Amino acid sequence: MGFGIGISDIRVSWGEHHEDCLQKIHEVGPFIAAAFAGYVRFGFWAIADLRDRLKPVDREGAWMPQRAALKWHRRARRAFANCQDEERDLTAAVMLIGVSPDKDMGISGWARPSVAIMRSPDFSPRFLNMNAVEAIGSGTTVDEFNDLLRSLQENAFHRAELEAAMPGASAEAFRDAIFRVLQDHPQLSVSSHVHLCVVRRGSVEIAPSNFTVVSEVSGEWWISDPEVAKLIQSDSRRIDMPPVASTWEEYEALCAKKGLSAAAGSC
Repeated sequence: MGFGIGISDIRVSWGEHHEDCLQKIHEVGPFIAAAFAGYVRFGFWAIADLRDRLKPVDREGAWMPQRAALKWHRRARRAFANCQDEERDLTAAVMLIGVSPDKDMGISGWARPSVAIMRSPDFSPRFLNMNAVEAIGSGTTVDEFNDLLRSLQENAFHRAELEAAMPGASAEAFRDAIFRVLQDHPQLSVSSHVHLCVVRRGSVEIAPSNFTVVSEVSGEWWISDPEVAKLIQSDSRRIDMPPVASTWEEYEALCAKKGLSAAAGSC
């Protein structure tokens, strides 16, 4: 379909205590995003280091996603090995989502996407097949979430049809389906609030899952477009993402305000 999709929740856990407070997916280079799970401090180190290493050599430059993962994973391995024992116990995982700057997937203009998953302790990149759907972090323990991922992977042709008819619609449908599953099946370690990241050739877009829920006789309608929501006259309610930390410094400040240890948090 010419793009890569990443969806990330915002929950951090301290044992039995949980907070919705963290952005875990970020732009790190031209046409490349990264998401992290596990040890939060290592995750923010990974985001900063990837941004530094994936700087383009010129205004038009961009990394091939596979090459970026293969070159960077050794740095992650060394950095994780230098963590304290209690920090390594929290484990860590990084997912790179990118598109080729110049190779198409068979249809002109549809950039070839690439996703690499790297897990501690060795961070050797594992590259997903085209149209594959996979998760890192706490979501991998939720049966309903895993069932949805399998369903989305099996319906790749339908997603392609939807995208061809309305560019961008398949990514929003993907996010909405995951959001509804997490709303209907709440989990202690996984938030129902998510960021949707869409990586295309030329852009990386990250947006929160803010919805207007409209109640009708026939059921509920979930509307993410605020302009469309303004046109609805029926009873409605808002579901908005709470404030989240997008840097280690913001996360430290948030933890200090709540009396929590930033270093002990895991996602």
